[in-house]
Amino acid sequence: MVLEEIPAEVGRVGLVGSVGGLAAFLLYSRCLRRFPSSHDIPSSYFKGKKFLRGVVTHVGDGDNFQFLHMPLMRHMLRMGRKVGKKEAEGQTFGVRLAGIDAPECAHFGNPDQPFGPEAKQWLRDTLQDKTVMVQLFHRDQYNRAVCMVWRKGFWTWENVSYKILDEGLATVYTSMGAVYGEEGKEAFDVREQEARRRKVGMWSQKKSSFVSPKDYKRALRSND
Repeated sequence: MVLEEIPAEVGRVGLVGSVGGLAAFLLYSRCLRRFPSSHDIPSSYFKGKKFLRGVVTHVGDGDNFQFLHMPLMRHMLRMGRKVGKKEAEGQTFGVRLAGIDAPECAHFGNPDQPFGPEAKQWLRDTLQDKTVMVQLFHRDQYNRAVCMVWRKGFWTWENVSYKILDEGLATVYTSMGAVYGEEGKEAFDVREQEARRRKVGMWSQKKSSFVSPKDYKRALRSND
């Protein structure tokens, strides 16, 4: 049995179709594909190797928020429009700011820690409905993506963890899973020490009444 030779025209059409399909896949995966939860993010994206662009849809505390992944093409098509509830529904995941620990807000019948509401309000004023870049490090025990978060400043992108430390509304996070990025923990420590020196935010309290977010949470756990 002799197989008929495939006409050149058919071969070219097949090749064009394959190339077109590959191009469409690359366009979708790089410019349109959205990750609706932290579990949808490939593990290769973590350890500080990848950045995601997106919009902050809700601030939960002084160190975490809900993030709507907004790939480049979606970002361009958005044209600055505010994200609606329908678009964000079921499409956001939690982000935990890397390297810092903000005072606690009231949760589960527990009262606000001093400066907890102020830290939350600062983060809301800074990030709510804004476009940010998140640098992915790992998932925490609550399935949030622990990230270094960057907002667009006047000249360049600014590290949000650094900024909230400068305001005295967070301490350096030193518990399990702590990550500090390329500049390391020292860059965080310097900012906390400077806020202490200026006695801003949390550091305006008397030493006798000051409780760190870490110790505050430890006390709550011991009372459970």
